[in-house]
Amino acid sequence: MEADATLPLSRVASADPAGMRLRLLILALLGAALLLLYRDSWLAMAHIWWVSDTFAHGMFILPLSGWLVYRLRQELQQTPVTTGWLALPLLVLLGFGWALARFADVLVIQQFAVIAMIPLLVLLVYGQRLTAAIAFPLGFLLMAVPVGEGLIPYLIDWTADFVVFALRLTGLPVFREGNDFTIPSGKWSVVTGCSGLRYLMATLTIALLYAYLSYRATWRRVVFVLAGIAVAIVGNWLRAYGIVMIAHLSGMKLALGVDHFIYGWVFFGILIFAVMWLGAAWREPEPEPAVTPLLPPLPPRQQRPTGTWAMSALGAGLVVLILAPMLVGVAEQRAAAFAAHRLRSDAPAGWTLTEDWNVRWRPEHFGAAQVLDEWFSDGAQRVGVFLAWYPAQRQGAELINARNRLLYEKDRDWRELRGRGGVVPWGAMAFPYRESHIEARADDVGLLVWHGWWVSGRFTTNPYLAKLYEALGALLGQGRRGAWVVLYTPDDEAARTRLTAFANAYAATFERMIRDTAPAVP
Repeated sequence: MEADATLPLSRVASADPAGMRLRLLILALLGAALLLLYRDSWLAMAHIWWVSDTFAHGMFILPLSGWLVYRLRQELQQTPVTTGWLALPLLVLLGFGWALARFADVLVIQQFAVIAMIPLLVLLVYGQRLTAAIAFPLGFLLMAVPVGEGLIPYLIDWTADFVVFALRLTGLPVFREGNDFTIPSGKWSVVTGCSGLRYLMATLTIALLYAYLSYRATWRRVVFVLAGIAVAIVGNWLRAYGIVMIAHLSGMKLALGVDHFIYGWVFFGILIFAVMWLGAAWREPEPEPAVTPLLPPLPPRQQRPTGTWAMSALGAGLVVLILAPMLVGVAEQRAAAFAAHRLRSDAPAGWTLTEDWNVRWRPEHFGAAQVLDEWFSDGAQRVGVFLAWYPAQRQGAELINARNRLLYEKDRDWRELRGRGGVVPWGAMAFPYRESHIEARADDVGLLVWHGWWVSGRFTTNPYLAKLYEALGALLGQGRRGAWVVLYTPDDEAARTRLTAFANAYAATFERMIRDTAPAVP
């Protein structure tokens, strides 16, 4: 007994193999429940890993996190375990956040929520000390979430700005229009694939892992990760500029096909190697082996999990995990009552339906239950209305979707120039709109386009507000109805005045169509 007294108290606290096996079994059961109850979010995330080059690294995050935990196995054997009941209210909050994101079809928040539930389950089963000991491996799991697409417009703009600046600095004349530019040897467009998001996400993942393994000081880790982000962004600028210059100097023979991507990845690989090589020179020396400090003893009831403890933790965890899916199920049953209803064509006062306007342009749309595509005339002027109707939104059939757009960015017949937008009267309401000029590439035909989103009785042009309105509509039993409202007219000096008058007149027609499709909610 005297020999045992000389062991660190932390080792004594974890020296119960049967109890540790029981905790591991409980964590496995709760993890299986998390996968089963939130399977749609997990499957959607796995699908993105599989089909997207940008987020393919996500499938390696869980094994890497497991390996990082395995590296700490000796330290963890000396760490006392408790029951972290604080995890239960935090799981409830995450579940509610997941439910709101599910109502609004915001995949990234759903996926962040289910990933963040893993550390909380560890906290519930093993307590604060062990969870803190593996804080980075647990936090690293968040890198599995396919996030970052909201940065693409900014990354595209920055890339276009740099390439045009560098070309002019080189001495080449450049004519720029939006993110399209022309140099003497040809025309170029900075599109989604040029944003550099895939390089940024890959670099961030590598930099986080490398900084954790190579440095101990927090400031060194932060500096290295920030440097990696800067290298990824600036490197993408240089890559884009280099591709344009290679094509220009080769008479538009190189860097236009598969080699376009090969040059990009080779250049990216060189940058990553250079960053890691420089980072290796900055590594800290290995620390001296430290003596395991004595930790305060745990209460006897917490040193060995009993059957009562096991059933309490498992039961409480399962109840908390199932609350959010139950809430979603009830709300989706109510929203389904709207799914079969359709809009009916109608003309506003003073306007009539007409077919005497052959407009070749149409907005791109995806997943709408119904589309109304109509032209109206007051005898002298013409206005087009495009309505994409989503009576009961769901994943794959949602209003706020990247595939719902006025124009494909590589369209060969039309081009889009975006304006500032504004707000006009819409009957007793207001219609906030985004403005675009759609122009034919082959002739002088042009359209002025105003478009906005109607969600659960409110108009907005903000995608985040639209998602919030959708979630509130589901919670309040108003369904998850939404419509993309697009108004367009010939682009001339009277175009804005014409659209303003038509919007105010069309409001009553639109509200009548929407009201007619609203069944009583049980």
